[in-house]
Order: sequence, then C-alpha cells, then structure tokens
Amino acid sequence: MGDQESGLTQLRTLEERLQDWLSSQGGQLQSLARQFQQQAGDMWQEFEKRIQALDDARQALEDRIGRQLDDLLTQQRSLARRLQAMTVEAAPSRAKTPVRKTASKTPTTRKAGKRSTATRPAARKSGSKTKATKRSTAKRSTKRSTAKRS
Repeated sequence: MGDQESGLTQLRTLEERLQDWLSSQGGQLQSLARQFQQQAGDMWQEFEKRIQALDDARQALEDRIGRQLDDLLTQQRSLARRLQAMTVEAAPSRAKTPVRKTASKTPTTRKAGKRSTATRPAARKSGSKTKATKRSTAKRSTKRSTAKRS
C-alpha cells in the first residue's frame, strides 16, 4: 500500500503544480482575451466610421446629382420657352406671306396661260423644231466644254 500512497501523493503534487501553472497562465490567457476584445472593438469602431463616411459620400453624391438634374431641367424648360416664343413670333409672318403670294400669282398665271396657248399654234409645230433642237444642243455642248476648261 505504500506504493499507492506514494502514487497518490505524487498525483496530488502534480495536480497542485498544474493548478499553479494554470493560474499563472490563466492570467496571461485572460490578458490575451482582453487584447483580442480590445482589438475587435477598435476594428468595429473603424468599420462603423468607414460605413458612415461611405454613407455621407453617397448622400453628397445624391444631392449633387439632384442639383444637376434640377439645373438641366431648368435649362430645358428655359430652352423650350425660348423656342416656343420664337415659333410664336415667326408663325404669324409665315402665315401671311404664302397667302399674299398665292393671291397675287394666281391671276397672273391664268392670264399668261391663256395668252400663250392663243399665240403659239402653228409656228411651234412646224418641221423647223428639230433643227432648232439640234442647234441648241450643239451650242450647249460647246458652252459646257468651255466651262469645264476654265
């Protein structure tokens, strides 16, 4: 039995040593755990700061884009008003001009058309028509070739 008792005492001494070692190492482990917690907290705060900075930048961009869109819309409306004013100013003068021209030309063309049919009858239908055509073609080609050279 002496062996058992000596074994038990050795076991107790080993347990005591282990507990002493763990208690001394436990302080170091607790210190490491606190450091990890501190670093994790710091990282979380940095993360929140960066998220807030991104959110602020996004908000600034949204505001800037909104202002630019408002400016473009204002410019578009201004341009539309100017174009509308220009068309309103130009529309009455355009409407009056064709009416006057057609009214003044209508009687003149009718009179000219009647006179030309009355004065042209037989002189145009004679055989000299082909000669006149040949002569005019020859003259035109000469003029064209001269025009091309200069």
